[in-house]
Amino acid sequence: MTRIQTLELLLVVDKTDEGYVALVRQSPAGQGQTRFVNPLAPRDLAGFWAALSQLPRGGHPTPELAARIRAAGQQLFDAVFRGEVLGCLRASFDIARMEQAILRIQLDCSTVPELETL
Repeated sequence: MTRIQTLELLLVVDKTDEGYVALVRQSPAGQGQTRFVNPLAPRDLAGFWAALSQLPRGGHPTPELAARIRAAGQQLFDAVFRGEVLGCLRASFDIARMEQAILRIQLDCSTVPELETL
């Protein structure tokens, strides 16, 4: 049986005076970084968490809440994965595809608890 190779991309998010920095510390395509601000306003996050707290454990969100979750995820992705970080992600996917490998993405937000829960 053939074992599938796994490649790693480690993305670390840290706080800066102006917002945050996303650092690709390790990837098949090298390193990169980008600065960003949290695209989700505190008021929007409060409403988001309030809506999620109303879900029964293991329950499914309403279509409206599911759309809000997708939109929030897209906003976060667009803020973090741009510039050099997006370039590393795309190139890493290309390398993984060429090597018929899996790309494992590890996100470390341990120094920014306000983002870690997202």
